[in-house]
Amino acid sequence: ADMEEKDGVMMPILEVHSKYLRPAHYDELITVRISLRELPKARITFEYEIYNEAGELLNTGSTVLGFIHRDTRRPCRAPKGFMELLEKNL
Repeated sequence: ADMEEKDGVMMPILEVHSKYLRPAHYDELITVRISLRELPKARITFEYEIYNEAGELLNTGSTVLGFIHRDTRRPCRAPKGFMELLEKNL
């Protein structure tokens, strides 16, 4: 929401993929690992792996989001502040 207000950029979801390998059980602690393979331009892809307490892989998936101008709804590049935050934490 801050990026939308400050930069006028929104991030709609373009694609979602999920592959279920094993079930997770109620009250089971899980670990979610999120990664980026590359820095974004006009879209960003988050990849996920979900593990159970025994370290078994339960799920893999990815989400692709785009960057668009709030007013024009046209694709745009990721805002500079967003890119700086990613680069700082990668």
